[in-house]
Amino acid sequence: MSIYSLPAADYHAGDFDDRPALSKSIIHTLLTRSPLHAWTEHPKLNPGYQREDSSVFDLGTVAHAMFLEGDGTGVVVLDFPDWRTKAAKEARDEARALGQIPMLSTHWDDVQALVAGMREGIAAVRAEPPLFANGKPEQSIVWEEKGVLCKMRADWLHDDYSACDDLKTTARSGAPEQFSRSLFSVGYDVQAAFYQRGIRSVSGRDCAFRLVVVETQSPYAVSVFELSPAALALANQKIDFALELWADCLKKDRWHGYPRQVMHVEPPTWEETRMYEREYREGGEAV
Repeated sequence: MSIYSLPAADYHAGDFDDRPALSKSIIHTLLTRSPLHAWTEHPKLNPGYQREDSSVFDLGTVAHAMFLEGDGTGVVVLDFPDWRTKAAKEARDEARALGQIPMLSTHWDDVQALVAGMREGIAAVRAEPPLFANGKPEQSIVWEEKGVLCKMRADWLHDDYSACDDLKTTARSGAPEQFSRSLFSVGYDVQAAFYQRGIRSVSGRDCAFRLVVVETQSPYAVSVFELSPAALALANQKIDFALELWADCLKKDRWHGYPRQVMHVEPPTWEETRMYEREYREGGEAV
């Protein structure tokens, strides 16, 4: 059980010991796809693994780094109109090799506006302890659970381990009634419970996990979420299942994909309801 301040590249490489570490993203892949997909996405299992490194500008990623680092030391602004020239590509690749985030100068104003909106919106949220205060960014924790090596990387971990704040940016709506439904499909519930387990392993105490969601378009609205006890209980059930599945696949070195039989599909309740509503609108007769 250890806590580190590591560059992102070192954390993702996962060289903590000889075992492949289980992360929240690999858990999500196990739960939503298959062990074969998890094997393919793991740098210590797949010899041909290549980490995705898109050249497409990601406003949220850059703003995320600037907000957490405070002074933008993780971001390098490059004075090129685009990435098409050899010089631009070389400068971009050099920055990435140093663990930095390259950004074209043409996007600087957009990033500045988003970061300013983040700070204003987050400061206005009433939370105890206050969000992103009295702590450190990008803290990595490594621990063992049920014989499985696990790892996590906290956006912001409070010094007294009372809370972990995770910053999410979205180009879609961060409205509570919408985001609270979608967070389960992308695995944020599992992330919350998994991070709480990791923090408990080094601190011995329970830790609040707050999802801080910021829209990337003006007015850069902010909403903050914590999972209910029932949601966390279900997330921990998912994690326990993933731990057992991961351990079994490692032990047997068998990484199966999807089922090899024909799957029969039943209509979901909402699809039947939609048809009944259409019939009702048409006077009880289907068209």
